[in-house]
Amino acid sequence: MSETKLEKARAYEEAAGSKVPADLRPRYHLSSRCGWMNDPNGFSFYGGKYHMFYQYYPYDNKWGPMHWAHAESSDLLHWEYLPVILAPEEDYDGFGCFSGSCETLPDGRHLAIYTGVAHSRTIPGKGGTQTQNIAIGDGLNYEKYAGNPVITPEMLPEGSSFTDFRDPKIWRCKDGSYRTVIAAMDGEGHGIIVLFSSEDGLTWKFENVLAHDTEEAMWECPDIFDLDGAGLFLTSQLNEYWQGSVLAKECKTMYFVGECGEEVSSFTFDETSGRPIDLGLDFYAPQTMVTPDGRRIMIAWMQNWVSLGNRLPGLPWYGQLTAPRELHVRDGNLIQNPARELLALRGEKTEHRDVEISGNAKLEGLDGRFSDIELTIREIPGKNLDRIRVNLLDDGKNCISVVFIPSQNKMVVERVFPEFGKTKITQRKGTVAMKDGKLDLRILLDRFSAEVFVNDGEAVFTTCMYTENGDGVSFKVDGSCCVDVVKYDMK
Repeated sequence: MSETKLEKARAYEEAAGSKVPADLRPRYHLSSRCGWMNDPNGFSFYGGKYHMFYQYYPYDNKWGPMHWAHAESSDLLHWEYLPVILAPEEDYDGFGCFSGSCETLPDGRHLAIYTGVAHSRTIPGKGGTQTQNIAIGDGLNYEKYAGNPVITPEMLPEGSSFTDFRDPKIWRCKDGSYRTVIAAMDGEGHGIIVLFSSEDGLTWKFENVLAHDTEEAMWECPDIFDLDGAGLFLTSQLNEYWQGSVLAKECKTMYFVGECGEEVSSFTFDETSGRPIDLGLDFYAPQTMVTPDGRRIMIAWMQNWVSLGNRLPGLPWYGQLTAPRELHVRDGNLIQNPARELLALRGEKTEHRDVEISGNAKLEGLDGRFSDIELTIREIPGKNLDRIRVNLLDDGKNCISVVFIPSQNKMVVERVFPEFGKTKITQRKGTVAMKDGKLDLRILLDRFSAEVFVNDGEAVFTTCMYTENGDGVSFKVDGSCCVDVVKYDMK
């Protein structure tokens, strides 16, 4: 009997993944077991564990026909790799098992809904037809549903795209029924978010269009939910356009605050009011879930389609996920902070209080590649602070640079990485302001990344940098300021 694609992938990842040494991986961010990773999928709590699946091509550290990889955790930080659960081997998903999500069935089984991309029904110049499919499992092994596909493009409003219809996000309603929102494209090339419902999670019907993009962009990876008395819609906008003869991509993640109907039967919002979820260089395709204690947690792909040149040659894996973030809505704004579980990783502490700095400055004990840093920047009465630059993961040539310009209420995060100049973007900027003469930052550093949380989570800048070495932390100040710094080594 010939080996299936799923069996082949499981055998390959077991052999290849076991050869990756720990010192080639991030310390507390989930990375691909081997090969390629992009979007997180099926983020859920099942059988007493957190489960994370992700888009995966085990055979190369570049994108290929998508599988679903699998990992589980008791604390959102220490992840155990489990065998891949989906491989592209059916007619309806032969080109790839694309993104999706998970829920629990009434009988206790774990349901995964995902986008299959077909080989057989292709549109010239567009690709394969995309449908939504089901796999059911026990937290370890999953079997594709005999009735697949369960949702097809023929069920969409007339004229909708057959090749841009993906990323179902499922949830279970209070009455035990199910709903899912899915990204699609209308006949005029505008992104739409469509709602489907099901009594049993297997047989689905179209309900309505929940959201409609005003631009010609695909609204990928939708997520809609109630939080702190507001409705939130998260989406990743993928806009392809031509620069001369080169097809380019613009990627950004956005959130919209609105009002959900009961069980998200509707969503009312201003479609021009979107704001960035993350202002950094490397953040896409976030997924959220609710923990057993009721917190809304978000994890995203810590990468971006427009910066894939940022990689370490020869690395046996490529792609990692952000640290888990707790979400809230405050004064109509999305607030993100590192999940409280991260506090358990804090080790040795270094502290500096009320230190005046100017020009080029270093503080003893701040260097480190694995750190959780709390930094407060304060103005000094009678002295100017024109700008402050904080260099992270600095090896003398490469670094991640965080620049704050008080007079402009602006923060810029730059990847200073000359060796990989082919990456299309090197910096991002956003509006950030001092409060009562001070700015609070919390910075999570891991082997290949920095996540910078501003003013108790009002803004976040996430950036990756794949270098072998570099643990310097330093300041460059135009003018003067005072800083308080508390740095914890991350165990």
